[in-house]
Amino acid sequence: AVTSMDEVTQQNAALVEQAAAAAESLVEQAVGLIETVSAFRLTNSTQLRTIAAPAQLRSTAPNRAITSDGLSRENFSFDEAKQAHIKWKNRLIDYIAGRSKEHLDVEKVCRDDQCPLGGWIYGHAQQHARMPAFRELRTAHAEFHESVGHIVRCVQDHNQPEAKRLLGGEFSKTSKRTIAAIDSIEAMV
Repeated sequence: AVTSMDEVTQQNAALVEQAAAAAESLVEQAVGLIETVSAFRLTNSTQLRTIAAPAQLRSTAPNRAITSDGLSRENFSFDEAKQAHIKWKNRLIDYIAGRSKEHLDVEKVCRDDQCPLGGWIYGHAQQHARMPAFRELRTAHAEFHESVGHIVRCVQDHNQPEAKRLLGGEFSKTSKRTIAAIDSIEAMV
């Protein structure tokens, strides 16, 4: 009975992940449509107004998705977010050295809305959007994920020396900045 319950739980988690991925895909398609349609002009040379900006659309994506680390985005924890971002260094070291069995997708790791912190930033935390500390966190976190993507791309292009250089430079700076920004916003909220 416990094994059966576990299987059902696993199936439910997979379905939730699929639903979240479908919702994110729909959001991306809506953003693309908005950008495409915004090029059209109406009479009197007025530009077509969009219903929602891309960032607003992203913030409406479901925040209850189960992430790859098994955490629910609705159970956001600053400490877990810090630890997850700190662990990226070791993940990247192993990835660069070829010791990782993990397949990292550049397009996914570059996105700052795929981890629990990103889910919080584009979801529940929008109520803090006017705070300078929030804006710093959003910017630092986006740059962090960009730097991860740069490293992953270098490894996939078989350019380990450049990946190591980025790990010690760009990634190190964005990692420290992101952790500091998490500490700062946590103290304020």
